[in-house]
Amino acid sequence: MMLNAIRNKLADIDHFKKYPSMIPFIGDNYISSDHSKLLLIAESYYLPNTETLHHDPQQWYQSNQDDLQDDEWIAWIDCNGLLKCNWDKPGHYIYRELNSSIQSLDFKKKKRPIEEVAYTNFFFRPSESEGESFKKYCTPLDISMSNKIIEKIVQIMNPDLIIFVSKYSWDKGGSELKSKYPEKKISFVCHPTTGGRYWYRKDYPHNKSKFINLLNEHFIF
Repeated sequence: MMLNAIRNKLADIDHFKKYPSMIPFIGDNYISSDHSKLLLIAESYYLPNTETLHHDPQQWYQSNQDDLQDDEWIAWIDCNGLLKCNWDKPGHYIYRELNSSIQSLDFKKKKRPIEEVAYTNFFFRPSESEGESFKKYCTPLDISMSNKIIEKIVQIMNPDLIIFVSKYSWDKGGSELKSKYPEKKISFVCHPTTGGRYWYRKDYPHNKSKFINLLNEHFIF
């Protein structure tokens, strides 16, 4: 399936009809003869603290992005926009880290390294407090909705390799996804924003080194 066809099918998922800005990012070189198809799954989005639509899970999933108080806030949950921007803000650290990790691999990159992969967050309701982990606000409904949406994404995108770049997301969805797709390589690492606590810590088993090893072993042909 060509990239435009994949994007069109993703747009037909019910949640993305309501929140089209959340449609996963698919790099222009996601399908390539140089590497397998890789989907990165992170954690959550944020919205300004003055927004309240996402504070009620039921209300969020029944609403749409036009219900946000300010149209400018759509950029905060724009997956493609976030992956294509300059990453010059502190909140863009995760994209800089993932991009540099791909950059370190030994294969010919045609454009920006992140263009070789696809990316989505696992949770499709933003964290209720700007900059805070979704863990504090997660509900059974969020977990159920996320697993359903992620499964549809995987069915459409058919990645060969899936790496959760958030242990919390992995804990809430990784095992279920592995049980449904035993033929795919599915693994996880910690969130890159954990920095010296985990991401860069040499004695932590799910660190940046594990991420690069997974890429070298299962991403590069």
